[in-house]
Amino acid sequence: LEFADHVTTKTATCISKAECSVCGEYDEFAPHTYENGKCTVANCENACAHETITDGVCVTCGGKHCGNTKNDKVVWFYDEDTTILTITGSDDLAGYTIGEAPWEAYREIIRGIDIKDGVTSIGNLAFCGCENLTSVTIPKSVTEIGKYAFYYCKNLQGVEIPEGVKTIGNDAFENCASATSLTIPSTVKSIGAEAFENMLSLQEVQYNAIECADCSSSYGIFASSGQEGSGIKVTIGSQVTRIPGYLFYSGGSAD
Repeated sequence: LEFADHVTTKTATCISKAECSVCGEYDEFAPHTYENGKCTVANCENACAHETITDGVCVTCGGKHCGNTKNDKVVWFYDEDTTILTITGSDDLAGYTIGEAPWEAYREIIRGIDIKDGVTSIGNLAFCGCENLTSVTIPKSVTEIGKYAFYYCKNLQGVEIPEGVKTIGNDAFENCASATSLTIPSTVKSIGAEAFENMLSLQEVQYNAIECADCSSSYGIFASSGQEGSGIKVTIGSQVTRIPGYLFYSGGSAD
């Protein structure tokens, strides 16, 4: 005689086995179901580690490789319906030369960028010229924002740099002309030349950096910013005891 088929009352997922009304739990866990590098099964927090990249694609989740080296484990997804670019992984996001980022074909139509926790830096020119970008999410795992990373993202509405970022590169947010607010976290140690230049609509700066190095008088970090408004209100965090030299020099009208 053969065994009868199981009477399934609950199918297997990646976090629970199938259940049979006759014999109870049986079978093995099902594979993870990935979307944008993260499992979509309820209560599963698994994120793909992108361990195997073949021909520029993660064989597990289908993410496209971001890197210009074979060793980093960062991939990207672009949703044509939402126009959101998602970056996920556990390594540095590579830097690029002009016009060579892997999402170049979407650069002018990307409206949102969602960088997932685990990414540790944003490379030079990564999102330069995403002129229709309106919002970006930067996780606390990021410690460095490279040169020209968000240069000429002219429709970006606000810039909130999270705790954890230590270095902001030259011209990182230059010409983000629509941004009205900017938050500089307590962890920032250095700010590069012209990092926030020509943020013409800037109205508010929340400055929390505790140990940021002095700037050069030639840096013009906030040069020409705030010119389309009535001035820039700068709020200094309660733990700040010193403002870096020349930080706001030639930075528009700050009060």
